[in-house]
Amino acid sequence: MTANIFMFIGALFCLVGCIGLVRLDDFHARVQSVVKAVSMGICLILLSVFIRQGFTDMGIRALLCAIFIWLALPGAMYALVRGLHKTE
Repeated sequence: MTANIFMFIGALFCLVGCIGLVRLDDFHARVQSVVKAVSMGICLILLSVFIRQGFTDMGIRALLCAIFIWLALPGAMYALVRGLHKTE
């Protein structure tokens, strides 16, 4: 039951991030929308996989992927925006 709730909330976060990607005009606002909403959504979905699978091979991999995405995506997007800012 808890895994389903996390899966639903994660899907809502991803939906909000995709709507922000389409609706916002500025590149920086689009990147912020994607980084904040979609990374949280993906992490919640992977957390629900971990809850559902437990401490099996697949569950631990999902948890490690969620941690990696949560740590790496903001830095990668910062580097992308900084590179764009330097070329302008």
